[in-house]
Amino acid sequence: GIHRGDDGACHIARGRGALRYPRGLNHPGSYNFIRWIGGCCYGVLPIHFLLEVVLMSLIVQKFGGSSVRDHEHLLRMARIVKGNVDRGDEVLVVLSAQGDTTDGLLQKAKEMSAAPSPRELDMLLSAGEQMSAALGAMALESIGVPAVSLCAWQIPIETDGTHGNAEIELIDTARIRKELAEGRVVVAAGFQGVDERGDITTLGRGGSDTSAVALAAALHADALHIYTDVDGIFSSDPRICPNACLLY
Repeated sequence: GIHRGDDGACHIARGRGALRYPRGLNHPGSYNFIRWIGGCCYGVLPIHFLLEVVLMSLIVQKFGGSSVRDHEHLLRMARIVKGNVDRGDEVLVVLSAQGDTTDGLLQKAKEMSAAPSPRELDMLLSAGEQMSAALGAMALESIGVPAVSLCAWQIPIETDGTHGNAEIELIDTARIRKELAEGRVVVAAGFQGVDERGDITTLGRGGSDTSAVALAAALHADALHIYTDVDGIFSSDPRICPNACLLY
């Protein structure tokens, strides 16, 4: 059954007597939820009945381009996400474009024009993250995890109109919360936004990290995990400094 408390959260009973509170252990409503359980169960349930209470967390997990660069890495990403889902968490995944996809798209633009329109360049470059999001959702579905991919305009993530280096102005979380409430993992395309004209924008270098942090803040997520395939933490960028030292 479903009980809607004063805080507006749904308390949903699923399989083998499990009650799930979808706002995490630290949410103040969790105390009232536990009191509600006690009131419902007192003098009603047989002593041998096991009532399992699962306090769900909302997790945002961001995977960089190297972490989703091919079929093998996409499946590894999906298994990491599934681990959180199996623990009862709600998960929003943010993905970068695969591997060197963005560099390849930039090269295609340069082949067409020495000075491409910033608007059209954003249209082109955002395709890499859209492809990753769709493939990521497919990878999750292939291992039995319901998932849906969303582009920035579908969420939406609203930005100013500065093509190539837009700033986020507003994130509407209603669509994401609806999909999560229906039991799906949301796979969001990073790096993207949409301006007031409805045109696609991009968030500049490191834009997918920006997307993940902004979404985690807008959703009041319990945790943000950022994954990347590197050997460790260096004293400086080893691609620039040949003497960089591995610290961790």
